[in-house]
Amino acid sequence: MSGQDMRYREFWGLTVHGMLARLAERYGDSILFTWRRGGATHAATYGEFFRDVRRLAARLAALGLQGKPVVIDMRNSYEQVAALFAASSMGAVAAPLSFDLPLEDLRDLIVRIGPKLLICDELDLELVPELGLPEGGVLLPCLEGADSAAGVLAGEGPLWQETEGLSPDDPALLLATSGSTSRSKLVLLSHYSFTPHGEFMHGERVLHVLPLHHVAALWCLSAYMAQGSEICLSDLGRGTADLAWFRPTDLFAVPAFASLLVRQSRMGRLDLSGIRSISSGGAPQNLETVAYLNGLGIFSMSLYGATETAGAVDYSTPEHYRFGSVGRVGPWSQVRFSPQGEILVKGKNVMLGYLNDPEATAQALEDGWYHTGDLGYLDEDGFLFVTGRVKNVIILSNGENVSPEAVESKLSRCPAIAEVIV
Repeated sequence: MSGQDMRYREFWGLTVHGMLARLAERYGDSILFTWRRGGATHAATYGEFFRDVRRLAARLAALGLQGKPVVIDMRNSYEQVAALFAASSMGAVAAPLSFDLPLEDLRDLIVRIGPKLLICDELDLELVPELGLPEGGVLLPCLEGADSAAGVLAGEGPLWQETEGLSPDDPALLLATSGSTSRSKLVLLSHYSFTPHGEFMHGERVLHVLPLHHVAALWCLSAYMAQGSEICLSDLGRGTADLAWFRPTDLFAVPAFASLLVRQSRMGRLDLSGIRSISSGGAPQNLETVAYLNGLGIFSMSLYGATETAGAVDYSTPEHYRFGSVGRVGPWSQVRFSPQGEILVKGKNVMLGYLNDPEATAQALEDGWYHTGDLGYLDEDGFLFVTGRVKNVIILSNGENVSPEAVESKLSRCPAIAEVIV
């Protein structure tokens, strides 16, 4: 059995609480999270984080939130991360949201979710009266006051004890899709979505800048935790400053942020020495960025997945890597292709469905296979390549199907072309 299989199988079938208990037992006194606040650096060990999650979970359980949605205003603070794991641990459904969305879109999501509890950052408290919280909904500030998330963590309250009846198949997360071209869908995921997939995410000190309402951020967070990594909590706005402050060995971000780091490095404004990997998810990585980082001896990969697949369905390592590919299919997922070449994915990590939308669920899931809407292929060595979108396919007069993304990719490699759209 490969290392990837062993790590994957070790956590498979555990609830979020069970996963955290195992991590605390293994890495108890090792630093899990570090973060900056008020001009100082703070830290929490794996054991301390598990204690804080249990303490906050006990407060949520006292509010009768088992099986109920809990919206968390995610800005990558330690308290918000603890709240995310606490809600899922005790049987609520954690719904991390970006409060930087347009107010109309955010209000629409809140109304559709109908949260019984809202954990809100102080920056966003003024928005709360306009969000349409359901009657009886409870507001819990993140930092301010004794009865805030931070106040609960600093107290001496009871610790949550997992009870019988909670299954890894039960709902644990509710994530909103990007909704850039249409109304966001609300994706319901089980405890399996937290499973640390594979042994390929290695990092001693990881700078975490991806927003935790993004599925790729949650996926790589649990993957790094499984390795006993130290995770430096940051965000896209503070990322470059925190890069110099924490001096991480590894970084996972969106491709645009990786490209920003490369531009600053080329201009001599940013020192990337000491970094071993800069990887990304959410969109294909610029091949020029990959080539530059590889030239510095920095491993770079772009992982493939979707909110509906709870993150990446593939993996890459320095030993198993192919330029231009998104990696090999991980043992936690099955991949096949429709007659049109669409990538279909199946596995325990695939969504339970879209919240209150059986029609959209039936269109996306067929006998457990999720229709990604992406075109692709596997090469002879099992590396997955994504070539375009099904809806973008151009059918020529001779019946041949052509993906404009594939044409764009080839044209963009010409040094005389700066930007291209087909």
